[in-house]
Amino acid sequence: MTAPWPLVPLRKVVGSLSAGVSVNSVNEAVQSDTEIGVLKVSCVSRGRFLPNENKKVVSHEISRVAESPKAGDIIISRANTFDLVGASGYVDQDHPNLFLSDKLWRLRLAQPTHDSPRWLIAFLNSDRMRRDLYRRATGTSGSMKNISKESLLAIEIARPPADVQALLGDVFAHFEALDRTLEELLAAKRTFKRGLMQQLLTGESRFPGSRQNKWRTATVGEIVVSTRRKVPKPRSAFLSAGVRSHGKGVFLKEQFQPEGIALDELFELRARDLVVNITFGWEGALAIVPLAADGALVSHRFPTFEIDETKVLVDYMRHIIRTRRFVFAVGVASPGGAGRNRVLNTQAFFDIPLRLPSLDEQHRIAELLNALDREIDLISAQRKQTDAYKRGLLSRILAGEIVVP
Repeated sequence: MTAPWPLVPLRKVVGSLSAGVSVNSVNEAVQSDTEIGVLKVSCVSRGRFLPNENKKVVSHEISRVAESPKAGDIIISRANTFDLVGASGYVDQDHPNLFLSDKLWRLRLAQPTHDSPRWLIAFLNSDRMRRDLYRRATGTSGSMKNISKESLLAIEIARPPADVQALLGDVFAHFEALDRTLEELLAAKRTFKRGLMQQLLTGESRFPGSRQNKWRTATVGEIVVSTRRKVPKPRSAFLSAGVRSHGKGVFLKEQFQPEGIALDELFELRARDLVVNITFGWEGALAIVPLAADGALVSHRFPTFEIDETKVLVDYMRHIIRTRRFVFAVGVASPGGAGRNRVLNTQAFFDIPLRLPSLDEQHRIAELLNALDREIDLISAQRKQTDAYKRGLLSRILAGEIVVP
């Protein structure tokens, strides 16, 4: 089936498409309505406008700012990464102290009494539109792509009658409200967990009946054993792994081709290992190996350690290595300049001190923090499912599979 509405070029519904200007700023958001900020390209995401994504304009540049977002506007990123170029968001209220950068457009409708900006923002974020934007994006840089005004305005969109646009715009506004609620809940859960980690992992807060048990001090070298499982590089595709920075865990690359790495020998991960990226350990690139990564192969830059669970539980250590205090200590143990010049010194890593409660208290702390992690994962999954449902619903409407009365 095909959509029962005519396809028209975007220029037919656009009254104006204007860009901001590039101004000097400091890397901090404005704190009040009296300060002037310039919006970053990250101010638009999945149909939403995020005004907090801004940078404060330096005083001598304030006279140069232009294009302030107003209620009913659609803000579009004309330059971004390949996945995010053309991202857009709907502005639901005026922001007189915020202004667009030269990488953002402000779109205003030609006939606001006929065309609904909420319907248009839903269409702009549809899978069909995103694919069209990917095709039209240009640029030689791998990290930054651009889309021209002419190319954007030439894209064809389905244009329902005004009453249908209003109805569908309201439907997708409800999805946006739900996404906002889930995002706020997710942020609150993460903030709560960070505070609880600080209290529980330092002994500031204790479980009832546990205060009589004193914590002991140990070093990393006392609780882990360096374990390197050297294997020849496979001759066929294999499961490769890496470690993300900022405590975000292990990532996998399935069917990794052996010609993609020049080494002759690799090392095998085992579930429940502690693995460290020695190049970016200072940035929190440490993780406990999950079951899904058991048997994955890594280079020599990812040393592995077995944890002695007679001294510290793996589940407890999983949270310790993500604390700011521990990551800071790993940074101190990684001398040198920035980036790849900061390589972890193994002996200094072994010398990092830890304060440890009894195994029973470790178990109780880990159980509580794991439960919070599961809640956070569930909310994140719900956000993804809600977004997938919204996108699927829009695709079916555009394909004519769902008839809108």
